[in-house]
This record gives sequence, structure tokens and C-alpha cells, in this order.
Amino acid sequence: QQQHIGKAAINFNKSGFGNIGYGFSTFLQGLDYSGIKHSMNTAMRKKGFSIIAKGSLLNSTGLYGKTNFIRQRVDVSQKIYKQVSISAYEDQEINTINKPNSDTLKSISRGYLEWQGAINVADSSKKSFTVFYKQRTDQLPNINFLTRATFAENIGGVFTAHNNPNHLLRLTTSYRKLSITSPLLTVE
Repeated sequence: QQQHIGKAAINFNKSGFGNIGYGFSTFLQGLDYSGIKHSMNTAMRKKGFSIIAKGSLLNSTGLYGKTNFIRQRVDVSQKIYKQVSISAYEDQEINTINKPNSDTLKSISRGYLEWQGAINVADSSKKSFTVFYKQRTDQLPNINFLTRATFAENIGGVFTAHNNPNHLLRLTTSYRKLSITSPLLTVE
């Protein structure tokens, strides 16, 4: 059976500022599989501000059904004082797999959304301390859409010492509260 693979990408870069890019790829195998992927990325830094983002969307159809796979992550940070910075990230993945010729999702479909905010203090002796707050929501299939299955909140801190180039010490402490919101995940 014949297979066709195609790929194209473009990236724009400005020295001292950052870059932005877009990519397109495809894989075709007769009537058995057809997949198209779009991807984007950017990285910009200016005056203590930084943003790094990447994302992709893959749509496919085939004998097994139809899939949509979305993945994205965005990291931002801002230096607010000489040794103090604030940062946040958002990370999301949605993976829906439909049964052949149907809108019903297969049980292996999944999704999550996670975000975190943090404050970091670093000194000149290569030591740093970070305090963070994080939320994560996980999703499972409910007939033809994803619905919330769990919700978690984390709060914690990280101490890092990198005095010796051959050794890194990282201590992390975290408190996590997990709520199970889907009755499918509990047994009574």
C-alpha cells in the first residue's frame, strides 16, 4: 500500500527578541490512515520578561475511527526585582478517539489541564528557593465528550543548591489535595 509523507515549516527569528514558528505535516496511507498535524512554537525574551509556548493539533481518520490530539504548553516569567521572579505555566492535552463511524468516544480517550504559579528567589551563590501553587484537572470520556474525573491542588516549595558544577541538590516538599469527581473512579 502506498504511503505519502509531507512536511513544511517556517520560522521567523529576531535577534535579541525571539522567534515564532509554524509547522505542517501529513501522513497518508490509502484509506487506512490519514493524519494531518499543525504545530506552532514561540520563544520571546525582553527586559526580564520571557514567554515560551508550543502547541500542536493532530487530526486523523482511519479504519479504527477518528482522533483529535491537542497538546499545548505556555511558560511565562517576569523578573520583578534583582533576584526575585514570578512565573506561571499552563499545560494541556486532549486526546479524543471516536469509535468508527460514530461520535461516541472510546474509553482510552483522555484529557488534562494543569497550571501553576510560582515565586522564585535566587542569590548569587547558585542557591534558589521557589514557592508554588498548582491545579490539575483530569478528564475521562462520557459518551461523546470528555468530563472532569479528578481535581487536584498542590502547594509547595523547592530549594535548589548548585554550588558544585558536578553536583546538584534539589529538595521539594508539596502538599496535595485530590478530589475524585467521577463516580466511575470510586467503588462503594
